[in-house]
Amino acid sequence: MAAATGERGERVVRFSGQDDVYAALERFQARVRELNAAQKTDGEIATILNAEGLVSARGRPFSGAEIHLLRKRWGIPTVKINGKEANPQLFDERSRVSLVVPTMDKVGQLRQSGPPEPGKTYWMVFSNKGNLVRVGDRVDVVIGDFYASALPVDTPR
Repeated sequence: MAAATGERGERVVRFSGQDDVYAALERFQARVRELNAAQKTDGEIATILNAEGLVSARGRPFSGAEIHLLRKRWGIPTVKINGKEANPQLFDERSRVSLVVPTMDKVGQLRQSGPPEPGKTYWMVFSNKGNLVRVGDRVDVVIGDFYASALPVDTPR
């Protein structure tokens, strides 16, 4: 079922019939569930799948954002880094990155916490090493069950 492409050692799944497609998809979904159960974040899952030589249907390496979308589609819950609260994630489709809120040793996560209240404004800081997400980009933010899409990236004030 799997055939090597040669140069980069990637495994590309080639199908002879519809039954093969469903079987491969079930194995792939089971692998994502297994890594998620091992407390791996979306970015870590993408890195592991890429290291295993798997590529997306478009022949590209997986990104954390793609794993997030697949998890949402399959109903796989997010990993809780601190074991208690939802971990905010920011996804930028243009740069294909997933950013997280950093945790500092003495102050904890750089965000407001507690139950949200309607009509209030909240803030959080995402680690953007390499400036992959830029002013003007439209990003998606996920915090637990909360999902906001196409939010504009603005400059700090």
